[in-house]
Order: sequence, then C-alpha cells, then structure tokens
Amino acid sequence: MGDRRITVCRELTKKYEEAYQTTFQEALAFYETREPKGECAIVIEGRDPGDVKKEEIETWEQMSLEEHMEQYLSQGQDKKEAMKSVAKDRGISKRDVYRRLLTD
Repeated sequence: MGDRRITVCRELTKKYEEAYQTTFQEALAFYETREPKGECAIVIEGRDPGDVKKEEIETWEQMSLEEHMEQYLSQGQDKKEAMKSVAKDRGISKRDVYRRLLTD
C-alpha cells in the first residue's frame, strides 16, 4: 500500500475522542514503542487516480494486442466490444486495433 497518509482515530464518539494524521511508517514507529489504548479506527488515503491509470497503461504495454484482446474476450465481451475496450485502454482507434490484429 506504500507509505500513504492515514488518520488514526481513537475512542470515536466518546469524551476523549482523538484523531491524528500521520503516515503508515510514522504510525508503525510510534506504536512499536507504545501500546495502543482504547478502540482505534484507521482511515487510509486512497490511491492517486493518475498512479492507478499509469499502472494500468504499463500493464497493457507489456501485453501483446492479442493478449489484451483475449483478456476482454475471456470476460465475455464479443470481438467488437473487446476491440473497443482495447482501443480505449491504449488510446488508439478501433480501426488501428483491427488493422494491427490482421497484420500480426
């Protein structure tokens, strides 16, 4: 999950409620020397959408066009829909997908 930001909330809805923002690493270091007291909830920062998209693109670039198509076909899409999905994922036209599949 990386060293995302988190908020550690302690004793929610009670008189001595606390919340502090930190990171995973800082929280681990803190709790290695201190025993947690009370009930805690941890709120974890979501992943950056740009990072998620970048990882997806890297995954698609490692696949051949045929493997990428097969991924969608195995999920139950027909050929036309699979080509649309591949084109959208790779940022190319459906026509380019079709041509490259015919020539490879």
